[in-house]
Amino acid sequence: MELDEFLFNKSISYLSRYPATKKKLAIHLEKKIKSKRYAYKYKVSIEDLGFSIEQVLEKLVDLKILNEKHYLESLFNYYCRLMFSINKMKNKFYVQGFDKNDVDEFITNTIFENPDLEFDILVNFVKKKKLKTEDELTFRKKLFQAGFNNENILRFLKT
Repeated sequence: MELDEFLFNKSISYLSRYPATKKKLAIHLEKKIKSKRYAYKYKVSIEDLGFSIEQVLEKLVDLKILNEKHYLESLFNYYCRLMFSINKMKNKFYVQGFDKNDVDEFITNTIFENPDLEFDILVNFVKKKKLKTEDELTFRKKLFQAGFNNENILRFLKT
């Protein structure tokens, strides 16, 4: 089995179990090739390996098997259900390996469509955690730790 075919099969196998970004999948494939099990079989230079991985990723995108925008949207909806603040979501997206420009564009478009999104998440967060507003300092501290911004916290306190 040649290298490109092997990488493609491993990619399909990985994506059938886990959703992934290009960056995360590339790291997985690189680790797979460098593992003891396959290192002796596929002796390639780092440049050739990088080129092969790029080709496989492009093929997966062309076949619409790997679609980061759909993955980003589904993760966003999942994080909204978990009541993560926008800042916390952004950090999670960056850790997942999404491109910073794609994340910023997606968040900007989503907030443009629903300007009260973060405030609604904050209200649900306060209800679920049963936070008390009597001690304003503690209340603010917990919301800051959860990643909510001061503007939305003040807006909540006024209502």
